[in-house]
Amino acid sequence: MKKHILTAFIISILTLPACNTSKKITQKKQVSINNSWELIEYNGSAIDTEVFNRAIPTFTFNSEEGSFGGNNGCNSVQGKMEVDGSKIKLNIQLGTKMYCEGVPEAELEAKISEVNNYKIQDKKLILNKDKETLFVFKLVEQQ
Repeated sequence: MKKHILTAFIISILTLPACNTSKKITQKKQVSINNSWELIEYNGSAIDTEVFNRAIPTFTFNSEEGSFGGNNGCNSVQGKMEVDGSKIKLNIQLGTKMYCEGVPEAELEAKISEVNNYKIQDKKLILNKDKETLFVFKLVEQQ
């Protein structure tokens, strides 16, 4: 009887790490907002590279410091951010002032301040005003 109990105990100890290993393999790594993101959709349409002919808007967010910065398609910008769960508030505070003909940077900056929630799905950052999607960014993969 003791031999059977000891055998069962040894088998359970040996199989326990295998269960834990399979759990680690199936878990996906969560993508955080704290990354660099490149704009791919604006106002429901794919980015037009003829409109954003100088640069594609790209932002880097740091919720721990409460800041973000990047390029609005023409100028470098910096701002403050607040994140609480899926709620987000973005406020551009300063930027360079180059003139870029046709780039809707003022409109883009105004829309950024309207964002009030976000989600990350399939390595895409989706910024919304209530249920309306205003911006979709793709993750800039670090090399």
